[in-house]
This record gives sequence, structure tokens and C-alpha cells, in this order.
Amino acid sequence: MDLMKLLNLTLVIILSMTSISASAGRIYRFLDKEGISTMSKILPPYAAQQGYDILDDSSLRLIERVYTQADLIKIQEEKKRLEDAEEKKRSKIEAKRIKEAEQRARDRNLLARYPTDQVLIKSRDADLKYRQSEINDFEIVLSKNKQRLVELQTIAAEAEINGEALSPSLQRNLSDTENEIEKTKQAIEEAIANNAVAAKEYEADLIRLRELLSAHKNR
Repeated sequence: MDLMKLLNLTLVIILSMTSISASAGRIYRFLDKEGISTMSKILPPYAAQQGYDILDDSSLRLIERVYTQADLIKIQEEKKRLEDAEEKKRSKIEAKRIKEAEQRARDRNLLARYPTDQVLIKSRDADLKYRQSEINDFEIVLSKNKQRLVELQTIAAEAEINGEALSPSLQRNLSDTENEIEKTKQAIEEAIANNAVAAKEYEADLIRLRELLSAHKNR
């Protein structure tokens, strides 16, 4: 055998051994066309498109799972769902922590302002009485403006009966008085609403203060 033939034979042997080495050590597991799990040294084209497992041929240990594009999308969607759920959980925990911290701050402020429930009650009654006096003042102003409007309307009606044109000042006074009546009505409504809110807040503070004082007393 001449040198060239020997080199060619050696090359063929090396390539064969490389091919064998490359395919050795792994086996493919996939679903066949009937949907039955199958293992083979050769991966059919249809199996490559539907996803498959690469196993160690001696121990059958899973080396790699090759997913389809659809599988990858589902995996990403599930990952996103889990991440969103975890973020929602963290946000809920953080919101609870903030709420508890705010409650502790309110409790400290409540105890600092009112050493006893009687102090709070006295402060509440004085504040609500003042608020009611403001409402009473608004109602007096409203009553006066309504009376003034009646007087102006009477003057305007007499002028129309006599065929006289309404003076600019009378028209302006009518308009201004009507506007003042509407503003005063709104102010009364807001004051009544604020008074009701304040009363509820005082009631809640009184309940909480008594809880805190009782807890301190029982320590």
C-alpha cells in the first residue's frame, strides 16, 4: 500500500470515529405520529418540530429539553404570570406595612393630644359647636339676602307696571344678590357636610383612644 492510500484510509477512519463519537452518548425521546413516547438514536424531522428530549444513552438521564416556539411562548407567559403574582404579593405586603406605620403614627398623635377620653370629648364638643355657629351665621346671611332679593324684585315689578325701564344699578343689585344667595347656599351645604365628617372622625378617634388607653392600663 502506497503512502497516499494509507493517508486516505487513515482519514476515513478518523472521520468515522468522529461521527460515531458525535452521535454517541445521547438518545432522543419524542412522541411518534401516534402520540406514543418513543426513544431513538435518530430524530425524525416531524419530531424536531414538535419538541423532544435529549437523554444520556447509558443512564437515560435528561440532558436537555428542546422546546417548540409555542412551548417557549407558554413558558414565558407562565413566567410573566408568576412574576406578576409575586409583585402583587410584594405590593400587598408593602401596602400593609405602610398602613400599619401610618396607624402607629396616628395612635401616637392621638395619645399626645388627648391624655384622656374626656379631653377628647370636650375638644369635640367645642369644635362641633363652633362649626354649627358658622352654619348659623351663614343661614342668617342667607335669610337677609333672600329678604333683600324680595325687596329688589318688588321694586323691579313696580317699575315694569309703571312702564319704566330697570335702572342698571337695580339690575346689578338683583344679579349680585342672586349670586350671593347661591354662594351662601353652597357654603352652608359644604359646612354641613364637613361638620358630619368631623363628627364621624371624632367618634372614630374616641373609640380608638379608649382602646389605646385600655391597652396601656392593662400592661
